[in-house]
Amino acid sequence: MRSAVLVYTILAVLQRGLTLLLLPFVTRAMSVTEYGAVAVLATLSALLSALLAGALEQAVFRWTVASQNDSHGRSVVRVCFWWLSTCVPVILFCTAIALWFADTQILQISTHLWAVEVAAVGLMAFVSSYALPQARAEEALRRFVVIATTSIISLLLGKWLFVIILGAGAAGWVLSDLISAVLSFFVAMTLINASRGSVTRAAFLQVLRFALPLVPHIIAFWALAALARPLLAMSMPLEDVGIYSAAFSAASVGTMLLAEVNRATVVAYARDQFPAPSLRTGKVMRIQFLLAFHSAALIGLLSPAFTHWVLPPQYAGVLPLLLILSLASTFYGLYLIPINFIVQTAGITTWSWIGSAAGAVVILLACTVGAAAGGLTVVVLGHVVGYAVMGLIALILIKKMRLQVDWARGGISLLRFAILSTGVTSILCAGLFTVGTIAYLGFSLLGVVTLFGVSLRVLRSSR
Repeated sequence: MRSAVLVYTILAVLQRGLTLLLLPFVTRAMSVTEYGAVAVLATLSALLSALLAGALEQAVFRWTVASQNDSHGRSVVRVCFWWLSTCVPVILFCTAIALWFADTQILQISTHLWAVEVAAVGLMAFVSSYALPQARAEEALRRFVVIATTSIISLLLGKWLFVIILGAGAAGWVLSDLISAVLSFFVAMTLINASRGSVTRAAFLQVLRFALPLVPHIIAFWALAALARPLLAMSMPLEDVGIYSAAFSAASVGTMLLAEVNRATVVAYARDQFPAPSLRTGKVMRIQFLLAFHSAALIGLLSPAFTHWVLPPQYAGVLPLLLILSLASTFYGLYLIPINFIVQTAGITTWSWIGSAAGAVVILLACTVGAAAGGLTVVVLGHVVGYAVMGLIALILIKKMRLQVDWARGGISLLRFAILSTGVTSILCAGLFTVGTIAYLGFSLLGVVTLFGVSLRVLRSSR
């Protein structure tokens, strides 16, 4: 299981982080104006994909597992299949045609570019929200590898050819997105296991009841990534916005890693039942619990080197912000565990959005009121508090819904939380000192020993 989880995670991180890996080359091949256009296209395309398909990814995970022994589950998966393979592409293709012939500009970007990008979103929605989640839920590793690798290689070659070699700018960017989407869509359609269930009214209503409450949750996470910087620009100099952006981008590596590990292991929650967790889910909980702290520690250890050797001198203010932001990944990782029991094991999404929405409100307030009152330090502290609020509300929902979860069986306790937090804090304190000094080495060593000592105990424990 561990090797499969590792493969799932690596391929998913590569697929989602490919744009970041190409950033040094793309920014040299495109003008600032073209790159700005690409950023706007990518941001709004992500929202479009999330609204039309994002919530169904969770439905595919849950009911692909249930469909093995349940005709209703097969019908639910069939509804997801037809919506993502037919309805979404048709809707967005029609939208793309209308945009193409409009021949004007939206947000200073030609509708021709919007048309191509929207068409690509229509095809990739099926790949990202149906084909890959189904392969994970069925533990079909080879199928997942083929589909994900097709997407990664075609996108990489397309960006390299059209943007970097041919210098086609934003047009080359969206064209490479469309070509990759077409190839990935047809490979996925060839390999996926289409559900044999029928599309019934009960299944359709089940999908609506499950997916619609997740929409606010999806919008909240999109807002966190997309709106923070524009809001900061309203009250702070662009130089400060740039420093924040550098810190946020570096810290987001931790949350991206945790999100992909969660996607790779969420099938265990979907297969579980209450009282939870089962032996398998308990092992997954231990891994997620520990990774929440280790991700922050890793960012803390690498932050001094990143800010010193990777960033130019004018980004000197990034280090303390990055160290604080790393704690957000810890609370995000802890939030994923209870929300998985609510959404996947219990199948209840009615109130699942409250935590993410509340966290988003806290963070967006920090980016507006907090930024004006206390600067970037208040902004990044707001991020940490926002993710902590998300985790706290998820735990409250578990209690209010009376879901029976034995946290100790997953290796989770307040004592271990306190000790692991101490280890992470020690490593973050080390980042405030010059690399190689006695203080840096001492704090780092104390943190690493604490983290690994507790981690070994958690992994070896039977409860």
